[in-house]
Amino acid sequence: MRSATRLLSIFGLIAFMVLPTVGAAMQDAATPETGAVEDSSTGPEVGDAVTYLDENGNGIADITVDDVVRGWQDHDDDEPEGGYEYVAVTVTVDSTIARGSFDVSDSHLRLQDNAGFMWDSVGVDVPEEATLLPLDEDQQLPTGESVTFLVVFEVLAGQQLDHLFWSPGGDRILTLASVADL
Repeated sequence: MRSATRLLSIFGLIAFMVLPTVGAAMQDAATPETGAVEDSSTGPEVGDAVTYLDENGNGIADITVDDVVRGWQDHDDDEPEGGYEYVAVTVTVDSTIARGSFDVSDSHLRLQDNAGFMWDSVGVDVPEEATLLPLDEDQQLPTGESVTFLVVFEVLAGQQLDHLFWSPGGDRILTLASVADL
């Protein structure tokens, strides 16, 4: 009996010495490198339709970011301020609302950079012969109607972008597309 107790004590002592070492090694393997940044580019991509829901969970519009162009130049003499660049975004909104109309405004779009700063759209003059124009005024889209329009942002030149959001009011924000790879 004494040898069994002694043997059990020896195994307990070995386990007591080995388990913390194994645990530390596992923790080291799971710890990210110093300076590692989490990938925030998850979410819908450019070209994906995103459904905007009302407060009851009903889809009332499908919003698609069709294209994003950094360093956009197709404007009339409106150059960005020094150290800034234009980012042009093409957006399509399809109204699926059951009753009434869906409000569309270029001011509903916000661009976020990877430092967390939010950028609002800016008014830029576009030649009349351009194939795609900004909204002249807000739109009220009834069911089945759609509109495709241009939205321009003025952001710090070279700043990495992160996400494009639809935010028609202060109480809601919908991620439309990850733009981190642009």
